Amino acid sequence: MKKTFTLILMMSSLFIYAQNNVTFKVDMNQYGGSTANGVFVNGNFNTNGGEWCGTCNPMTDANNDGIWETTIAISNAAIDYKFTVDGWNAQENFAGGESCTRTDGGFTNRHIASITTAMVLDTVCFNSCSACTADAPSAGAPAPTASADDVISLFSDSYTDVAVNTWRTVWSQADFSGVKIAEDSMHLYQNLDFVGIETVGDNSIDITSMDHFNMDVWSPNATTFKIKLVDWGADNAFGGGDDTEHEVIFENPAIGAWVNYSISIDSFKNLSGKMNISQLILSARPVGAAKIYVDNIFFSKEAVESVPMTAAADPTEKEENVISLFSGVYTNVAVNTWRTDWSNATLEDVMIDNNDVKKYSLLDFVGIETTGENSIDASGMEHIHFDAWTPNATTYRIKVVDFGADNAFGNGDDSEHEVTFDMPANEEWTNHKIAIADMTGLKATSNISQIIFSALPTGNATLYIDNLYFSQPEQNSIKEYLFGTFDVYPNPANNQVSVNIQTKSTIINTVSLVNMQGVVINTITINAPSVNQNFDLTDVNAGIYYLRVNTEKGDYAQKLLVN
Repeated sequence: MKKTFTLILMMSSLFIYAQNNVTFKVDMNQYGGSTANGVFVNGNFNTNGGEWCGTCNPMTDANNDGIWETTIAISNAAIDYKFTVDGWNAQENFAGGESCTRTDGGFTNRHIASITTAMVLDTVCFNSCSACTADAPSAGAPAPTASADDVISLFSDSYTDVAVNTWRTVWSQADFSGVKIAEDSMHLYQNLDFVGIETVGDNSIDITSMDHFNMDVWSPNATTFKIKLVDWGADNAFGGGDDTEHEVIFENPAIGAWVNYSISIDSFKNLSGKMNISQLILSARPVGAAKIYVDNIFFSKEAVESVPMTAAADPTEKEENVISLFSGVYTNVAVNTWRTDWSNATLEDVMIDNNDVKKYSLLDFVGIETTGENSIDASGMEHIHFDAWTPNATTYRIKVVDFGADNAFGNGDDSEHEVTFDMPANEEWTNHKIAIADMTGLKATSNISQIIFSALPTGNATLYIDNLYFSQPEQNSIKEYLFGTFDVYPNPANNQVSVNIQTKSTIINTVSLVNMQGVVINTITINAPSVNQNFDLTDVNAGIYYLRVNTEKGDYAQKLLVN
């Protein structure tokens, strides 16, 4: 019995004091301070002098590559720890909530939840849960797109900057330098705790008309980033009781990438004064070790988008030579939709100078459909026309799609062609007349079912459209060339229409009654130089039609109204 108790005690002793080797590795290449006095790992494990013991668990950088490591035999089942420099003179500072940390008793540290065997931990960047990213950006931040008229710029290659008294006040805790990367100028702050940027006295900035504060920031190691604006009040002097300020805080910003901050001025809630902005204060964690690159620092206001004040000029083609989708000058055919559900744009019907206009905003692409019975037979047409007005598009395009002989999407017989207009005129109406013969990808035109507009900048363009129609050449010249006699009566007609046509020197193949959508209602085969007979209209609905005469030398269409 005594031996059994002894064995149990020995096993319990072995279980309590079982140890596992844990290898810690930290990349200090992006640490802003000196590591000359050593890097250490501290935690709630009892080794080499006790818990959180400062310098008792030193790490080594044997090959001078900036990665420090050490292996410690640990008996704990779980541990909290952090990396420090020169004992406790510098340490990691986490905000809390990171994937590798745990907050306990107000302290946030790295955490390993379970240690059951020997472990070699991944190399992490000092004060980060992940490996170090690049130490500096390889390119500048994207150029801002706000109009210069809507901006007060402190620092940007894209704008004319106002005067700044200093980019680092004497009371700052940071190192400052101006750098250039990929031909883009930017400011670099290292060993950053906080830095003051001042525009004082005559250089104070009135932002009462501005809506946003903007800046681009790139950091390899910042875990927290703060922006404070300070207004010196009506006296435009520090102190005096009328200064106001507000700070906005960003936790866990993206590392190793440009982050664009576009902050509503309303977010600076305690900044009651806005006429004498005199200080911009940036701060970051890890305190005294953060490194940030900054660019494109400016205030901006929402642009008031220009709108057309006058309507596009009225088209002059005769109605009998036109198939119009949208125009106040012509009778328009039926359109299924001016914005398909797969479009990426906003549609508004607006009135410009007493003229109806289609407005597409936030435009990437928009589909206009004339499908099924509404498909358009443009086989006799030679041009497609539209008027466009844009305040901001750098490119816009029109695509025409024919659904083929089956008049249905897909099935292999659809064809299309897109025409691109680069750098179009802004803030003026532009008339476009495109020859259908030049749209070489459009193999058929008897079932035009889609017209698609698209534009750049993607999702931000605004495009006004008017007078969208197809046209054929002036018919009088064709009529005079082909026919000696051309009588169609009565017009308007009721139950029948009489057709008396005599050609000059050609053969009439057919005479067809066609509706506005290009659908043939009735066809009579002639194959003779003349025709004199009646068309029965008793089963034809009231509306606008064309009497199309097809000859060996060309076609002619006469508009016919049926009551």
